[in-house]
Amino acid sequence: MWFGILELVFFYGIAIGVAFWQWAKMRREVREMRADREAREAAEAEAKNNEETRSS
Repeated sequence: MWFGILELVFFYGIAIGVAFWQWAKMRREVREMRADREAREAAEAEAKNNEETRSS
């Protein structure tokens, strides 16, 4: 009986740990992708702004 309870706690502990690890990894990747996109959009806006300034 005690081994069954211990096995359940061990199994679900690992499952919850892996789920939390995947969630944290996904959050980090989304944050990095968002920062990259914002930097790229800022650079594109700056280039467009410079191009309009030269054209005028």
